Amino acid sequence: MNYVLLSLFLGMATACSLILTHQQLNTFEKPFITFILTLQFVAIISLYFDYKDMLFVTHVFYAITLLMGSIYAKNIYIILLLICVMCIAKICVCCIGDCPYHSCSKRLRYGGGGETDNILYGVCLCILIYRYIQ
Repeated sequence: MNYVLLSLFLGMATACSLILTHQQLNTFEKPFITFILTLQFVAIISLYFDYKDMLFVTHVFYAITLLMGSIYAKNIYIILLLICVMCIAKICVCCIGDCPYHSCSKRLRYGGGGETDNILYGVCLCILIYRYIQ
């Protein structure tokens, strides 16, 4: 089991739980955070039992939730959470030298994941930083 990824998943689950219990969320944000929290638990279980296919599915859903959160989230804590998670996820992937979610990254050692991930993260970060500044 990869403890770097496990710590990322547990940290994200903790942050989602705190946001869910301590913030006033609108009609989009409450199901959004609940879905991310559910994804975290699925990812933790998949990582523990080494279900690579399920990890790939959670990775695809992460990409969708990052894009949806970048566009629709209004709560400043959710915006900051998404920015932090994208940055920390890239650092984690660079530390372990490979993105375990998809096999195409095995040839991209120390590159921070696949090219599509880098494009998605770049676009989402630009949107989130712009929304945070406003």
